[in-house]
Amino acid sequence: MWMGIIQQYIKNMSPQQLVSMAHERGIDITIDEASKLLHLARTEKVNLKDQASVHAFINKVEKATSKEHAMLLHDLYAQFGHRL
Repeated sequence: MWMGIIQQYIKNMSPQQLVSMAHERGIDITIDEASKLLHLARTEKVNLKDQASVHAFINKVEKATSKEHAMLLHDLYAQFGHRL
C-alpha cells in the first residue's frame, strides 16, 4: 500500500514542488534539475521493499546528477519507506 502512495506522490509531484522540498532541506536545485530527477524517479523500476534496489537507484541518480540530488530522493524514500 505505501509503495503505491510513494509512486503516486512522485508521479503527481511537480518540479516546483520538488524544488520547494529541496529548499526546505537546504538543497539548491533548479527546475530543470528537478524535472530530470522526477523523470528518473518515474521511469526507473525500484522495488521499495528491497533496500538494495532503492540504494542502487539512489546511486544511479547520484551518478546522473549529484550527491545532493540523490540524498533528496533518499530522504523521500526514507520518509515513507519505513511504512512498507
